[in-house]
Formats: sequence, C-alpha cells, structure tokens
Amino acid sequence: MDKYLSSNQEIKSEIKRLFKNASEIKCAVAFWGEGASSLFEGTKTKKVQIVCNLTSGGTNPKEIEKIQGIIGAKNFKMFNTMHCKVYWTSKGVVVGSANASANGLALEGNELGGWEESAIVSKDRMIIKNVKEWFEKIIWERSTQISKSDIREALRIWKNQRLTRINSGKSFSFIEAIKRKAYNDKNVYIVIANEDMTTEQEKRGNSNAKKLEEKKPWLKNQNINQMFWLDASDQVIPLKSYIIQFRIEEGKKHKYLAYEFDGKKKNFIFKTFDKSYDIGRYRYSSPEAAIRAFGITSQNFSKLKKAVKSVYSPQIKYLRNGNFKCVKLDEFLLELLKKPAILKKLV
Repeated sequence: MDKYLSSNQEIKSEIKRLFKNASEIKCAVAFWGEGASSLFEGTKTKKVQIVCNLTSGGTNPKEIEKIQGIIGAKNFKMFNTMHCKVYWTSKGVVVGSANASANGLALEGNELGGWEESAIVSKDRMIIKNVKEWFEKIIWERSTQISKSDIREALRIWKNQRLTRINSGKSFSFIEAIKRKAYNDKNVYIVIANEDMTTEQEKRGNSNAKKLEEKKPWLKNQNINQMFWLDASDQVIPLKSYIIQFRIEEGKKHKYLAYEFDGKKKNFIFKTFDKSYDIGRYRYSSPEAAIRAFGITSQNFSKLKKAVKSVYSPQIKYLRNGNFKCVKLDEFLLELLKKPAILKKLV
C-alpha cells in the first residue's frame, strides 16, 4: 500500500496523478515557489484547502496569488511556524521533503535542479483517515486567512531572501546556471563606462570624495570609486547595488572593453552606497569581492566577463565620453540566452 518515491520527478508525477482524480485535496506544505500552480493542472475538484508558511522567506507570494485565483482565496491559509510537506487526497497521501514548485524543490523553478528530494506515498485507509483528521484539527484550525497586507509583507521578505539565497549555481556550468535562473533576482548591474572625463569633472569628483572621507572616516581605506557621474547620462546608477564595471579603453588600432579591478583581487566589483553618500550629482561606491555579491564561482565569473565583452563590444562607438550603459544582470542574461553564437563560445 505504500511506495517510496526517490526522485523529484517521481514526487511531482505522483502528486499530479492524485490531484487529477481527487474529489478533495488538502495540502500542508510549508513553501511554494514558481511553477507550483502546475500541480493543479487537470484537477477537477473545487474542494481544495492549502496551508503554507508565508512569511519565512521561502514562499513566493506571486505564486500564492496565482493559486488563490484557481482555488479561491478563502481556501488558502497561512501557518507561519509550519514546516510540513504533506499532500492529501481521499485516494492517497504523499509525505516527504519536497516543497511545492515547478520541480518539487523549496525555492524557484529550475534553479536548484541539483537538489534531491524523497517521499512516501501511502494508500492505507487508516493513514489517509489520520492525516485528514490531523490536517483539519491541528493545521487548518490553527491557520489564519491571508490578507493583502500579508502578501505585501511576504513579498518584501521574499525579495530580500532571494538576494541571499543558498545556491547561486555553484554546482552548474555557466550556461546551465543561467538557464536555471541561478543568478536572477540578485541586486547586480553591469555598467559599461567611458572614463574620458573632463579634467574639471574628475577634479570635482576627487574633491567630493575627500569631503566624503572627512564626513565618514571609515571610508579612507575603502578605495572609493568616484566614476559614477549622475550628470553624465540619462541613466542612473542604482543605489545600494552591486556593479560589475567595464571601462572603454583605447588601443593602438581600436577601442575595447576592459574589466575593471584593483590589480590585487582576482574578482572584484563595486557596491554603491545609499543616498546619504551622494555629493552634488556624484554617486560613490566601494570595492567588493564578487563572491560576496551573488555567489558566482571564479570560472563562471570569467565566462560572464567574456559574455559581456562579446555582447557590448559592438556598441562601444555609441557611448560618448563621460556616458555609460547600465543594465540589470537578469536582463543581460535573458538577452544572452537569445544569442546562440555567443553561447557556443562560453561552453
């Protein structure tokens, strides 16, 4: 009557099979990620009750809203100290380690495809009866309805959690990692800058940097970067963000892109300060090791640098002196996947 499910795909297939033919569904599953709504594809019953852990940072509020649209908001509650993974129908129960997402994992969609899960499916009548009683008397009764303010707060927590989530593709190749969206939802930007500033601009920037150090002495040993001129472009460098910076340099025959680093650290990017550090129309930043920004391996970071040069080198001629291009890492990677010729060079 019981069966062991040893893979993510087995778990997902068994849950979908049970749901498709169910007259009633009850789920006490802590975390729900992107693609979790696909579990209900083909489900005919309207008698569905779900309880999740909404505010611990492991549940995607957007996916909750999507499922609420399928089953009704009153049928989806929250229990924010719950850590169960139980999928119940009158024909069988699945209990295991798998939270609900596109591939049965805790976070988002395909990005953690290397993580392994397991579960047990039971069709024992007594177990089915006991789990139903447990759900109704212990879980559902102690859960609360999800309000719009709960969703807003959960979205704030979710976004912060996504910035520092455990796995950032360290076990994947560069192309596999970006296909799994391992580097998405990180506060990281790529900046292409032409550093041929006027003497006056540079002088003003250096003077402001000294004033900043006087006001905030801890910055004196931080190697402050002052190339982010707010008056140099119609784009604005984001505050409190990580910046992967490339500069345009002039060679004997042509201009080219060079990745900027301090000559000491192998991988090196910048972290912009908050608004209180701005002086006039100048924005400042300090160096940070790339690994601290978004957990990318040195090998994959090297391929990212190569990809940026391949994509943006043809655009160098359009960047005027003192101008720059700023693009969020997510957007860059999305465009990169549409360029098979470049991807071939990154394998």
